Amino acid sequence: MILAAGRGTRMRRREAGVRLTAEQRSAAELGWKALMPVAGRPFLDHLLGAVRDAGGRRVVLVAPSGEASLVGRYGDGWGGPDGAGLEIRCVAQRAARGTADALLACREAVGPGPFLLLNGDNFYPAAALAALAGLAGCGCLGLDVEAVLAGGRSNLDRRRILEWALLETRPDGSLVRIVEKPDPEEAARLGSPRLASPNAWRFDERIFRACEAIGPSPRGELELPAAVQHAIDRLGVRFEVVRTAAPILDLGRRRDVAAVEALLSRPEGTA
Repeated sequence: MILAAGRGTRMRRREAGVRLTAEQRSAAELGWKALMPVAGRPFLDHLLGAVRDAGGRRVVLVAPSGEASLVGRYGDGWGGPDGAGLEIRCVAQRAARGTADALLACREAVGPGPFLLLNGDNFYPAAALAALAGLAGCGCLGLDVEAVLAGGRSNLDRRRILEWALLETRPDGSLVRIVEKPDPEEAARLGSPRLASPNAWRFDERIFRACEAIGPSPRGELELPAAVQHAIDRLGVRFEVVRTAAPILDLGRRRDVAAVEALLSRPEGTA
């Protein structure tokens, strides 16, 4: 399941000194991160290639209600540059009511078995996805902050990573809680290595029960971290954290386009 129903608010904002091609600029004006041309293909093509290379065969793509461009490109599946493809089903999220609401919109399409959930504006290397898919139960990727920063193969910097939620884990590697936007003291308390959440999960059908049980956040949305916390605290679900230093990329703003394009153009970064 790939979340691509965001409104692209940050991508729409113009930034001084950022140079885009005419096609990239058009995509940015519309907030189309998934369809942003990057390294010769729409950004989402690179992610779909990684999903396929990790062993994926079926994808549920969450699109905004009324969005014809994503459905037009992917509604009949994805062939990929070499013809090997994925079966894709597009599901509309009728209103932007949060990530947990997006999961509920896809309940029928996903079915009863385990599945991965990924962000449509992130690129996750196939090896990281394969490790997540290989779990016996529920889990998530935990990005080793210092290792990723030292690796130099991601466009993430410290400020960007620490905007993501941090993961508090038990000694056995299971998730205790998700810490949203921690202050410096809270981040220090979590110790080292700090593990950030790139919003890559392996779920089973219990997550739908958790999404139904939570109420809206202060922002008026049904949010996935709240559903995960409910699953841990109330449903007894164990989430294994897969620690990784994989070069995950983030295409959130216009200034990300050039760096993401350069990294995906490398042989080791190509989907």
